[in-house]
Amino acid sequence: MEKKEILIIMGRYLPGYKDGGPVRSIKNLTDRLGNEYCFRILTTDRDHGDKEPYEGILYGQWNQVGKAQVRYVQPGKITKKVILECAQEVSVIYVCGCFNDYARKVLTLKKSGKLTQPVTVAAMGLFAPGAFSIHHTRKKMYMNVLIRNKLLDEISWSASNEKEVEQIQSIVGEEAKCFIAEDLPRVLPLGKTKERKKESGECRIAIVARISPEKNITYAIEVLQNLKGNVVLDIYGSLGNRKYVEECKKRIKLLPQSVTCNLVGPCDSEKVIDVLLDYDVFLLPTLGENYGHAIYEAMAAGCVPVISDRTRWTNAIETNNAGAAISLEQPEEFTKVLQKYVTMDYQRFALLAARCVQYALKMPVDTALDQYRRIFEQA
Repeated sequence: MEKKEILIIMGRYLPGYKDGGPVRSIKNLTDRLGNEYCFRILTTDRDHGDKEPYEGILYGQWNQVGKAQVRYVQPGKITKKVILECAQEVSVIYVCGCFNDYARKVLTLKKSGKLTQPVTVAAMGLFAPGAFSIHHTRKKMYMNVLIRNKLLDEISWSASNEKEVEQIQSIVGEEAKCFIAEDLPRVLPLGKTKERKKESGECRIAIVARISPEKNITYAIEVLQNLKGNVVLDIYGSLGNRKYVEECKKRIKLLPQSVTCNLVGPCDSEKVIDVLLDYDVFLLPTLGENYGHAIYEAMAAGCVPVISDRTRWTNAIETNNAGAAISLEQPEEFTKVLQKYVTMDYQRFALLAARCVQYALKMPVDTALDQYRRIFEQA
């Protein structure tokens, strides 16, 4: 029996990694369902902010990347003609995000009847209040144009949970057809463990996230100001938002001598777990996450998460006593928890790290896989 072909259209894909979550989400999806479906991915030929394309890619044909076939085009070249060419044999079209040129082209082609397959648009957290508030007026006007021209009438939406369904329908309309399909975690490599030699009075802390206001990096730096002990904070993330990076540097200069903070730069998403094996704590007081792949990957590495309570991981962390999920209205609580971990000795901290790993290893994925199958079986 031949596999159904699914066309995924997105701004960037592997070997790129600077977009973080969206790339990781689709990689995890193709890893887990690539034996059931033939995934074809149409995307651009370079990573976010890069002037040069990836090395070794072939244009005008499909490149095998993991369990997906990828067609790369130059920026701005995901044209209607290319979309139609790539869509010839596929059963379903899955579009990552809607605030972009290629999504608008897909919606126009669907409305005109040139695309006959079911089209599903992944919201990818873009309608969450924090995300939608950035360039809010422009986004609201854009959505009004789509609605007024009835470009959303014949499509469905992919949402991570019921809350995101509500966010979509509050903007698109209550009649919007939504599938719930939670992001899938990475397929964990076996044997990725490392004995930490943490001593009482010291702590190595990591952040792996875009250096942007949504990730609340300045807040993360500030909660370290009153820590006592020998503390290192390494921040891994794209330095593309220069204005915000400068704000971070100002906060770093205010840290005491006992706290060393480094802006390391981007971390390849394929190497996140390897990197986090060298750290004790993963810090992310984010304003909100659609999924938060790095949080899960931190737990898989035994790197204890200290995060805001605005992610889907709050209940898991609290139930399994595997870190802390704290309200952003309580910065002093972040400092208190971090100080506790700084002071904690090796034996106690090793037990805490082990609980994180155990949770990551036992996390079920069957329900999420079935959710995606429902989307792909529309045709």
